[in-house]
Amino acid sequence: MCYHYRKRTTAGRKWSMRATNHSSREWGLARHNDRDFDIEKADHIDPGKQDENYYWNYYGDQELTFQQAELRFYEEAFQGMLQDINARAIASRHKERCKDAIDLLKGRTTCPEEIIYQIGDKDTHVGRNELAAVFNDFRKWHREKFGQHIIPLDYSLHMDEQTPHIHLRQVWIYQNPAGFRAIGQERALKEMGYELPDPGKKEGRNNNRKMVYTRECRQKWLEICREKGIEVEIEPEHRAPNKQNLRKGEYIIQMQEEAFEKINKIIEERERLVEKNNALIHEQGEILTRFRAGVSAAESELAKKKAAAAQLDQEIAEKQGSIKLQEQELAAQSGQLQKFQELVLQIRQREAYRDALEADIADLKNAVDVLTGKLNQEVSTARFERVNDSFYTYAKRNMLMALYNDGAMKEVGYVEDENNYIYDIDPKVREDWKNGLCDLGIMREEPQIKVPKKLLQELIAVRDPEKPISEKLQKLIRQMMVVKKALSRK
Repeated sequence: MCYHYRKRTTAGRKWSMRATNHSSREWGLARHNDRDFDIEKADHIDPGKQDENYYWNYYGDQELTFQQAELRFYEEAFQGMLQDINARAIASRHKERCKDAIDLLKGRTTCPEEIIYQIGDKDTHVGRNELAAVFNDFRKWHREKFGQHIIPLDYSLHMDEQTPHIHLRQVWIYQNPAGFRAIGQERALKEMGYELPDPGKKEGRNNNRKMVYTRECRQKWLEICREKGIEVEIEPEHRAPNKQNLRKGEYIIQMQEEAFEKINKIIEERERLVEKNNALIHEQGEILTRFRAGVSAAESELAKKKAAAAQLDQEIAEKQGSIKLQEQELAAQSGQLQKFQELVLQIRQREAYRDALEADIADLKNAVDVLTGKLNQEVSTARFERVNDSFYTYAKRNMLMALYNDGAMKEVGYVEDENNYIYDIDPKVREDWKNGLCDLGIMREEPQIKVPKKLLQELIAVRDPEKPISEKLQKLIRQMMVVKKALSRK
């Protein structure tokens, strides 16, 4: 809402200056206030007057942007509120309703309230020191009266536009019965003892406690102006909200709201992409589960093959002992030569079966080692390889990864701005790399050998009844069955 105060002077019938304040809610406006954007693209800002501006945030840290300071305050002050919201969302089986500090900063009813203070217009207005003096007295009164219910997060004095004005961003706080601090304008006003303008009527858009608060602040602002010897209009002028009769502060707010509506749409699109990425991660998890099941089945098959090989070794040892006895008998019984030759042939056949079975066991063991990660062969092994240049080239090819000191790894994006000749990786990641918080590199795949890739794929396919078994694997299975039958007959 915007208030204008009008008063005629008697000398020369001139109009006195108009004192204005305007309130709105939008997190992104903080970037305009501390000039955290490319001012070269803002026609209404004079870069030559930047040094005359003044900026303040809740923490008094000039290294923090307004958005960073607001996020830090929300994280510290409303931790209990967020825990309560998330606990109720999880209890009602709606985990998607869980929130964090960013969500509160962007929320329609929980984001900071912004107020613009201005005395005069582009043609006639007070100077920097006069505006600052009125504002400082007003803030002192406001702090003493409203205490911890209305907390100023940041404010800025802009002298680089046509009319000097001040942007103030504040948050309304009340004490929740559960013991934590929460955000709420009407609840805060109730705690401070404010009543409705018309207690006999229902609370609504035209009958609420904020109207009482706004009227009180307006009167105090005018009172301080008069104490400072500044003649201002005192009758409020209510105008229709269209671009033709918007004041400068209102026009800026409207343009910013339109711009940030577009930004919010981009953010929503990125959130949809994040959800899609989470779905892909879930699908990969299912693939990993099936992969582990394949490993377990291969290990079980390997154990059976080892048992069969041990049994075959025992039979071969027994046959070798029998051969020695047969050789001794042949010295005395030459007539049994044919029988002896047949026995030798059987033993050689069994040895051939044993050799084939041992080869199969070796292949299965290698396959199990590959599946379990003990032997990275045939299945390619990926390793992180640090790079010190060509970051943008790798990032554009979706190859650049950031490995953080805590072990976390993420893909690095890139930015392109042809108008300003900017071609670089994600500024946040580059800053982390400069500060030693992460390494930048690419993932190298190193193919191995030993186990045929097709055989490994077929071994896994055997566990899936929907996939056919190849001719080669069917032949191998038939051979194994012949060995088992031969062993069972013996």
